[in-house]
Order: sequence, then structure tokens, then C-alpha cells
Amino acid sequence: MRGRPLRYARRSTLAEAALPGIGRAVRSPRVLGLVAALVLLSTLLAVFSPPVAGHALTSLDHPTRVKIVNHLESLPGDHFRSIVRSVSVSVGETRHHLNMLMRRGRIREDREGGRCRYYVNAQEVTDRNAVFQSYWAMQACRSRILTIVRERHAVRPSEVAADMGISRQLASYHLQRLAEAGQVRHERGRYQT
Repeated sequence: MRGRPLRYARRSTLAEAALPGIGRAVRSPRVLGLVAALVLLSTLLAVFSPPVAGHALTSLDHPTRVKIVNHLESLPGDHFRSIVRSVSVSVGETRHHLNMLMRRGRIREDREGGRCRYYVNAQEVTDRNAVFQSYWAMQACRSRILTIVRERHAVRPSEVAADMGISRQLASYHLQRLAEAGQVRHERGRYQT
């Protein structure tokens, strides 16, 4: 830093620390001074700004995060790929924003059966989350029952109940709903695909 006045040396060091990949063409004293001023201003604002009530501004400070939270408020417990499709951004960007929202306590992740489901952490949606949690659990139960029926070709509700560790009545209920949907057939007390 010989030949430069001391004030430029300090600014450029601060700017180079803030922007390590800055090219030589951009390292003019004026640009470096501007970058140093912006870094200093953002630091001062972060330190001296009043705290915001809750996490409204800090967790939803990006439009993609707002989209994700709005989507999860309308469809609690949605899985990762569906969220990616709904917000129309890349997988990596969606993962980043979900992680930021989870780290700040705005949403939570439930892992079950190899699938992650995401829910908004807010007092207003706890009942809605509970309804959707039971719905997703029921859907998972039906898909496991359908897998058992496909593997064995013809099963009784008691056999499904024994395999899954559920009551015979619950197995029968789900098998009847699958039959109504046309996914299985009921013949002589057995269900088959």
C-alpha cells in the first residue's frame, strides 16, 4: 500500500475483506471507498436498528421465503418436491430458503417414511396442521396397504393388519376406501389388484 494515502489503504482493506473476489479493474479508490462505506453503513444499521416484533421481517425478507410460507399455509405438510414445483425455483435455492426458515423457527420439518413434510410454526395454523398431519398419515397408511396387496395378490384385512401392526377394523376401512377408488377389487372376502 505504498504510495496511497492512508485513508485509501483503510478503505481498500475493508472493501477487499467484504468482497474478496473483487477484480483489479474495480479496485479504484473511489469504488473501494464506496464499498467500504456501504459495508460500514450496513453494519451500523444491523447493530443500531430496533428489534422487530417476532420474526416477520427477518424470516420473510426474501420473496421466495414468502412464497414458501404462503404455500405451506395453504397446504400444510407438503413435501419438498411439491414445494419446489410451486415456488418455481431450483432445488438448491428451495433447500436454502427452507433451511433459513427452519433455522429461524418459522417452519418445522417432520420426517416420516422417507419423506419430509413441512409445516408453518404459527399459533393460527396449529389446528389446520393437525388435520393435514392426520390426512398425510392416512395417505401413507393406504399406500403401504396397497403395496402389501400388490405383493401378495390377494389378502384379507386381518393379514394386512398383522403385517402393519394396526387393527383389523382400520385395515378393513382403508381396503374399502381403496376398493371404492378402484385401486383394489374385493372378491370372496379377499382384496386383490
